[in-house]
Amino acid sequence: MKTKIIILSFFAALFLVNGIAEAKVKPYYSGDAINYNESTIVGTVNMGYFELFKTENGNLNKVSVIRSEGDKFSDNKDIFDCVFRNENGVLYVYLVDGRHLLKYDISDLYFPRLVFKQSDNSWDWYYGVKVAGGRIYTISNKGIKVWNENLIVTDVYDLKIENAHNLKISEKGNYFFFVDKDKVKVYDTGARSYKSEIQLTVNDINSRKIFNDENEGKIYVADDFGLVKMDFDGGRKSVFKHNSKMGYDADGLPDGKYVYFTDGMGVVKINKSDLKPSAWRYSYELAKGETWAMGLKVVGGGQKGTEVVIFANNGIAVLDGNLKKIAFSESNIDNIGPFEPLALSVDKNRAPRGANFLLTGRGFMQSEPVDVMIGGAKYILRVDANGRFSQILTVPDKISGAQFPLPSDVKVEGQYSGLKYAIGFMIE
Repeated sequence: MKTKIIILSFFAALFLVNGIAEAKVKPYYSGDAINYNESTIVGTVNMGYFELFKTENGNLNKVSVIRSEGDKFSDNKDIFDCVFRNENGVLYVYLVDGRHLLKYDISDLYFPRLVFKQSDNSWDWYYGVKVAGGRIYTISNKGIKVWNENLIVTDVYDLKIENAHNLKISEKGNYFFFVDKDKVKVYDTGARSYKSEIQLTVNDINSRKIFNDENEGKIYVADDFGLVKMDFDGGRKSVFKHNSKMGYDADGLPDGKYVYFTDGMGVVKINKSDLKPSAWRYSYELAKGETWAMGLKVVGGGQKGTEVVIFANNGIAVLDGNLKKIAFSESNIDNIGPFEPLALSVDKNRAPRGANFLLTGRGFMQSEPVDVMIGGAKYILRVDANGRFSQILTVPDKISGAQFPLPSDVKVEGQYSGLKYAIGFMIE
């Protein structure tokens, strides 16, 4: 890539990622993405909770949020990692929050449903989760655990991976590839020993995702000199030199002709055959502000073809396979809400059984589901991007043992925020 970006972006990105100062904008630097029902679905935990996005009508819209409930043994409420998996047409996301491995059914993107929660009595602290083949892998302070499709632990590897983002697992599970400071390490799971350690050019220790091309038998990694293509033993190296002093993620599709990588200053599309650039996009072209391309996920399998998701410090960008921008979602520490004081109102404060009434609310968390209770009946509604909702509801017509008129508050509670409010109502 040609150098054509204000160097301030580089320092501002490091300023945010290293947490040297407080800021209104939090950085997006990693996550996962998948094609589901012809939409690109994006997830990230960089805010400390899981955020779920969907591309629609040229936009990348946030559709739901999942927060950790923690437990009595820890004050932690952060989620550390996420990975998607399509299981027989049903979309799931796996999350880890230190003590737990969690599995949510997110086939209804607006209503995530917890289907599995497992904590280990050996006091593991899970900070990474991966999917390869039919297996789930958790990365913790005690090594790497392998879980089968029934979510039963079948194997454990005593490997210490400092940065779970830097770990790549082969589809058959026979190799672990990971960047450890200035080396790529290749671990043979059958022999339970290292196959090779390959030296990288590194100016700074940061996240670097490896792309393992199973069909080609090659691995790609972006170090601080360029994109490096190599055999599993480090032989037959080829390098495309970039003009940044930082390298981050490499990714691609095993059956594709191209590999993509990020170097902070932008994203580059490279021909696998000769490592020549086919296209590139500068970070400053993605959005205004301190944009710095770091995390990368290449998505395929849909009718729209290849799409490239960039976690770019001040937001998340979705590009097509030729790196033309499709959508961008801006990061803001306050973008979950609530934006205004909590309030409820009804268009009438009394109504007969079976009648309709209009309930309006505001001051809830952005896009969260809310439970509405009246007369023993329960409704689940979804608030909008501003934390508001307006919905016509029906007064329950069967309330056993009640005498009418019946005072019955309309109660609303946010499922994520826990915010509660009630308003008086009379059922006739």
